[in-house]
Amino acid sequence: MSAIAVILYLYHTDLWDEFKKLLEPFKQDIKLYLCLCVDNDNSLIEQEANTIFDCKLSYYNNYGADVASFLNVIRTVEEEYFIKIHSKKSLYGKFQQINWRQILLNDFFNNKVLFDNNYLNLNNSKIGAVGSKNMLLNNRELQHSNKINYLCDILNIEYEEVKNSYFFGGNMFMSHTHLFQEYFVPYNRTLQNLLSNEKNKVIELPEGTFSHALERIFGYIIPYNNLIFQHPRHEIMKISNQQAPNEYFNMIVMYNNDCYLEEDMHVYGHIVDSSINNFSIEWYHIQPTTITKYDFIDNCTIVQKQFDKEPAGGIIHE
Repeated sequence: MSAIAVILYLYHTDLWDEFKKLLEPFKQDIKLYLCLCVDNDNSLIEQEANTIFDCKLSYYNNYGADVASFLNVIRTVEEEYFIKIHSKKSLYGKFQQINWRQILLNDFFNNKVLFDNNYLNLNNSKIGAVGSKNMLLNNRELQHSNKINYLCDILNIEYEEVKNSYFFGGNMFMSHTHLFQEYFVPYNRTLQNLLSNEKNKVIELPEGTFSHALERIFGYIIPYNNLIFQHPRHEIMKISNQQAPNEYFNMIVMYNNDCYLEEDMHVYGHIVDSSINNFSIEWYHIQPTTITKYDFIDNCTIVQKQFDKEPAGGIIHE
């Protein structure tokens, strides 16, 4: 297996330890393109990144969110495939219970089997991108429609053919380097000029933003080229529950012991303790949060041991 380019925009330097720990098991499989902000003290990160990884560093002013650096870096990538990630800090959900940075990262770096399967998926000539099943969105142009249309004109994309198509919310995904080089490299200077006015934290303006418009176009070019999206195949923990359509809910356990239901990521929690026979989950989609105990039926199936305040994991909350 050839190396995969991992393009990481690390604005939030306090997350470096998390990324370092997450990526280090794959250091033989990746080349790290680490994008840093010139406003930060990056000295320790530079030293560790160059020591641990095959790493190429680049530096950027704080504009264009995670998009401007990606467009600059993709020009120089020689690896056949890339994974685009960034240090996203915002939370999601009714109670801000969902750490979608970790959900998105987990889709690529949970374990070696998953990582290798994602690579093999892109070897399929019909698959254009791999990313989160829960965050593959459509009909979400919102206030960005005019800017998406404008950018499509620049990029020679027929807007009416891609309008309101699919893209990965959170802007982390895996795809073919040549495809993105073909569409974006010839127009990089023009795109950088447009993005340069979106400084610091990019806010959803009433007239939309080029950063969020490009996030959508990154997804649009997949079906535009008659390619399909593929999702990572996770190991599943089944929760026995009579309220589930098949008497089971499917739970995904992430690299940091956070967990969520495959059927609805809003049902989100954290494994607070575990043993050979049982473990407990603090569910965050219930307020106040509830700790629920489970017993193993077998290696991949659990049943709720007792109800605390309500049957956590059995009722899906929006």
